Amino acid sequence: MIWLILAASFILRLIAINQSLWLDEAIGAMAARDFSFFGILNNFPKFDNHPPIYYLLLKGETSLFGFSEISLRFPSIIFGVATVYFTYITARHFVGKKEKFFPNFCALLLATSPLHIYYSQEARMYAMAAFLAVVAVYSFLKEKWILFSFSLAVLVFSDYVPVFLLPVFWIIGFIDRKPKQWWGKLLLSHIPLMILGLFWLPIFLAQSQAGKWLLSTLPAWKNVAGGATFKQAVLVWMKFVLGRISLMDKTLYYALVAFFSIPFIVVLVRAWNKRQKVLSIWLYLMIPLILGFLTSIIFPAFIYFRFLYVLPAFYILAGWGISQYGKKIGRVLLLGVLGANLVGWLIYVKNPYQQR
Repeated sequence: MIWLILAASFILRLIAINQSLWLDEAIGAMAARDFSFFGILNNFPKFDNHPPIYYLLLKGETSLFGFSEISLRFPSIIFGVATVYFTYITARHFVGKKEKFFPNFCALLLATSPLHIYYSQEARMYAMAAFLAVVAVYSFLKEKWILFSFSLAVLVFSDYVPVFLLPVFWIIGFIDRKPKQWWGKLLLSHIPLMILGLFWLPIFLAQSQAGKWLLSTLPAWKNVAGGATFKQAVLVWMKFVLGRISLMDKTLYYALVAFFSIPFIVVLVRAWNKRQKVLSIWLYLMIPLILGFLTSIIFPAFIYFRFLYVLPAFYILAGWGISQYGKKIGRVLLLGVLGANLVGWLIYVKNPYQQR
């Protein structure tokens, strides 16, 4: 079943892939075209507010396959499909290999998620960050420390916002009362990230100063970058439920969100009531969102697409909630969540207004 789900996720991410590039995608393409690998590490970051790993990957990929829309977006498609697979094996960690339904539920929900499909089709670093985040969580739960250390370092140097995931691993250690030997391995796994961080610190400080200058010069930029507002918090839920769509008829849009929120609320409440086994996944979902929101009181960065990396947790918990019901009710709830995904995806692919 998982291979059928992965095949379907790949096909869904190919549909409507040849949209035109929007501003940020074009900037990344120009960076890959005009800067050398060293220039992407040393010069380009002075004019950007992201770390360099994704641009280095884009530079290598476009050197081989060119600069068409499909070529530029293909890495995100691969990261998107790989995220579905790692969501599956992360979910399987909690129930073992004999239990098939729950891990498949989680993979199927993420595979059909309209929000995840959208950003798996974008030549930006968000699909890559989502993949690396779930790899980090999986390798942490399995105590595969080398993979954990590698994925952690690459994650933070792909996008800054996933740094809010780091406290999750330490909190889980405190809750589970891990032994001293375990804490030593956790600390060692952070050393590559800390060393790279020291080398990168001067450029990061320069980027921070540029960001402060932009906010002081253009105060309205805060509305674009996101901030600690009620609207941005609500948008996280709305976009997670129905994808990156927005209708001109706001009454219809809000009605759709309200209607399709019902199965999500039901399964997530159930997952919370049965949270003991999947508490680590609740932390994976909530801690980055809370820390990101609080940080955005000072420096605006809280906007839903920057937290795509917690979407696997959202669907693992949804799958967990579904699996805690009997077959009949669970089947109805699964169809309800899949219905939300299908409606959001159809609006996206059928309406050019929703596309880039």
